[in-house]
Amino acid sequence: MALMRARLAWLWEKSDRRFNLQVANFVWETILVLVGLIDVIDCEDTALDRIKVAICQMKVNPNTIGIYGKSISHQALTAIRGRMRRFLDEIKSETPNLIIFPECSIPFQLLEELEVYANEHDCIVIAGSHYKDTGKNFVSRAPVIIPGTATYYVEKTTLSPLKKSGAKRKYIEPGQQQYFFSNTKVGNFMVLICADFLHAEALQQIHALQPDLVLVPAFHSKSPAHYFPATHSTQMQQTEIQAFLRI
Repeated sequence: MALMRARLAWLWEKSDRRFNLQVANFVWETILVLVGLIDVIDCEDTALDRIKVAICQMKVNPNTIGIYGKSISHQALTAIRGRMRRFLDEIKSETPNLIIFPECSIPFQLLEELEVYANEHDCIVIAGSHYKDTGKNFVSRAPVIIPGTATYYVEKTTLSPLKKSGAKRKYIEPGQQQYFFSNTKVGNFMVLICADFLHAEALQQIHALQPDLVLVPAFHSKSPAHYFPATHSTQMQQTEIQAFLRI
């Protein structure tokens, strides 16, 4: 697999012919799907000429968002629900097509409420992220709510050094599930969680799949340190992407 990636990378970096670049991208996209590295979800919708995006910047504490299926304190849940509802009320009149919450901002317990909102207002929602208990450790995952379809869970595959969860003796482990969403009303897009955006394989996926949008919910205070190394790489400069949204 590594040799295949290396040969394809050599092909599109060394060739001056557009045809070879397209062939390399097609082959790599096919490999990604066949070996299960990424699942393609065809939403069978028509992309709008212009889209409205609502980005929620809210102060969060990753230790209070809770573990999948477990309870968090009533006080913490009430505070987060209040902030989420205030944000949704403020943007309702703007009729956004896409709503994005930051990493570690939405507990799993509030996901159903966001699913109802997404379906009522016909908008795609990236519901931050939460932790899923795998039994041994935890996986960080971002819910992607596609109205009228389903909720998909993108898992974080690249962890920050010494990344730990809020629970004792349990750590966050790399996830595996990745998605490419095609034919949505906001175009073709991918969701990468924080450090995934810096991983070489993720950049190869972006380069091969050529999404219109890359959405990156993140929990940190140093955006330039994360954003510029990836977007200024050789691969990203060759990618005809329309926009990056790092939240």
